[in-house]
Amino acid sequence: MTIQSGQDGQSPPNGLAAAGPAFDLVIFDLDGTLISAPRGGGRHVRVPGSGETLAVLRDSGARLALASLCGRGFLADGMERLGLSAEVDAGRCLDSPGCSDKAMMVADLLLEFDTRSAVVIGDTRGDGAAAWANGLPFVHFVGTGADPASVPGSDATIDRLVDLPRVLDRRPRRLRELWIELDRPSGLALVGPAGSGAGLVARDLARALAAVGVAATTAPRQALGGEADEVAERRVLEDLLEIDALVITHGPAAADGWPSDCLEAVLEATAPQALREVRVRSAVLGGAAGQEAALERSSLEAEHVARVLAASPPIRRLGTGSPLDLPDRR
Repeated sequence: MTIQSGQDGQSPPNGLAAAGPAFDLVIFDLDGTLISAPRGGGRHVRVPGSGETLAVLRDSGARLALASLCGRGFLADGMERLGLSAEVDAGRCLDSPGCSDKAMMVADLLLEFDTRSAVVIGDTRGDGAAAWANGLPFVHFVGTGADPASVPGSDATIDRLVDLPRVLDRRPRRLRELWIELDRPSGLALVGPAGSGAGLVARDLARALAAVGVAATTAPRQALGGEADEVAERRVLEDLLEIDALVITHGPAAADGWPSDCLEAVLEATAPQALREVRVRSAVLGGAAGQEAALERSSLEAEHVARVLAASPPIRRLGTGSPLDLPDRR
C-alpha cells in the first residue's frame, strides 16, 4: 500500500485520515495527581513531570481537563498560581454548575468537548469510579503515595507522570498490530450496535495507521446506502476499494448481513450490556438531536473487538485485554 501520509508532516489527501491523539480528551484529577502538598507541610506544588507530560499530550493533539473534588478557590490556586491555566483547556470542581460529584464532572466535560474518546487519570478509588461510571478507561497514578492495590481493576498503573503518554499510546500501537495480524487488509468493516463504538475504533485505526504513513479512509455504513440498498452499497464499496488506501467501513449489521465478499475482514465490535447502557445514557444527556452522533462516537476500548464475522475469509478470534490495549490474536 502506498505511503501517502504521516511521514513528511504534510496533510493527507482529501478523504484520508490524519494522525491524531490516542484519546481526544485526557481528564486529570488535581490534588495527588498534578499537584500535591509537600511532606513537611506548606502550599501545594506541581508533581514532578507534570509540565512535560501535559506538553507531550497537547502536542499530540489531545485536549486536557481537570476534575477535582475541591472548591472554586483551590481549583483557581492550581490554575493560576501553579500555572495550569496555560496548560489545560477546562476544569470542574464542586462549585461548577451541576457537578456534585466527580462522575458528573467527567460527564460534563465529555459534553463540553463533544467526545467519547477520553481517559481519566487519578490517584484514588473515587477517580476510577468516576471514569467507569462514564464508560471510560482509568489510569491509576501512584507517584504521590497511593497504594497500587487501592484501585483494583485499573486499566493501567503508573508511578511517574512522564510514563502516561507511552501508556496511552498502547491503544494506537495495538490497533496497528491488529491490522497486521489481519494480514494488512485493504478493505475492513467494523460492525456493532449503538453503543458498541464501532465508528470510534474505525476512526482510531485510520489515525493509528496514518501516523506510520499508511493511507486510510473511513466511511459510515449509512453513507454507503447499504442499509437501504445492498446493491448500491456494494457498488460504492467497490469504488472505494479502487483507491490506494485502506478502506474502513463501520455501522450496524443489517439482518441480511454485510457484503463481506467485497471486504477482506469484518470485525464485530461488542461491549458488555452495562457499558453500552452507560454510553447510551451519556448520549441522551446531550439532547435527542445529538444522540445518534454521540452513540456513534462511543468509546470502544479494544478489549471489546471480539471476533471476525466474515466466514470468508475464515473467522479469526481475538482474545480480550485492557481497554487501553487491543486483544492478542488467538
